[in-house]
Amino acid sequence: MAVWAAMADPQITVRIALVTAGLAAMTWATATMPNFWSERDVRAMSGHILAGETYKPEVMEVADTYISQHSNLLRPSALEDVAIFRLRQAEVALRSGNVRSADEAIAALSRAVDHALQNSPTASFLWLMRFWTSNRQDGFEPDNLSNLQESYALGPNEAWIAEKRCALALLIFPALPTKLADFAVRDFVGLVHSEQFTTAADIVTGPGAPNRRILLPALGDLSESIRRRFAQILSERNLDDYVVPGIEPASTRPWRH
Repeated sequence: MAVWAAMADPQITVRIALVTAGLAAMTWATATMPNFWSERDVRAMSGHILAGETYKPEVMEVADTYISQHSNLLRPSALEDVAIFRLRQAEVALRSGNVRSADEAIAALSRAVDHALQNSPTASFLWLMRFWTSNRQDGFEPDNLSNLQESYALGPNEAWIAEKRCALALLIFPALPTKLADFAVRDFVGLVHSEQFTTAADIVTGPGAPNRRILLPALGDLSESIRRRFAQILSERNLDDYVVPGIEPASTRPWRH
């Protein structure tokens, strides 16, 4: 499972899915890769990474060699894909526990993100990655919230970004100004509304747990059908104290006793 480290404390590794929760990690490539690579392969790899797939170390090495040798030849459209690849490298390095390796990988990611933003300044996910890398490298600073703000402004309704952004924002929810806090709650509501129930449940029981009494009441305007189905997901996890508005907790129903 992909990992983004907590921004409030760079020493804490936060086990929040970078990719769609519930997807099983798969292996896209075999142990050996062909010797020829192209931008098309980089684009394909970034898409597979975002879909939750994993790679053997030798595959990552082949991709890294190609990207490093062709960094000055890649078209601007490929730079975001490179940043996504560097993000995966950073995740792997963080999980390894090797501090030096992790620092080097995060520094490489930071450079890739900045390079990509020079060519794609309206890419919401890049601003989210900058938000994470800045806090990971330097510790949380209020000035870094401008990166989070840009991500919200440029991609307010992109569900695949929202699931990652919501989890990261909720980690520092008490530090968020009112506008950003409202955006974080809106991301959560949007995930439930789009029926990404497992992801939303992971978030509200994980980084959002301390603020569940803010997040769950915000679901009140959703349809009863959606609220009931989400409540069922929580009930299946024996989380009857997580009350969805308008839905009676399963623990209070007579037939449960």
